[in-house]
Amino acid sequence: MLIGAFTFLAIAILMAIYLYKGTNPTLTLIAKIFLHLLVAAFLILLIAHFFSAVPPVPDEKKNLPI
Repeated sequence: MLIGAFTFLAIAILMAIYLYKGTNPTLTLIAKIFLHLLVAAFLILLIAHFFSAVPPVPDEKKNLPI
């Protein structure tokens, strides 16, 4: 999940660079929309990673032969 979050961050950074390039206004609007969506996806995945449940600790193996 953390890899996906950083993938979205990398794409959002590329969109931000393209946004401030000063090209066609329609493409700038599309880049701005994608930038906001990808930053939101990055933050959601980052929060989900940090607040996800820790996997349970395995129980002791009591019935194993010695």
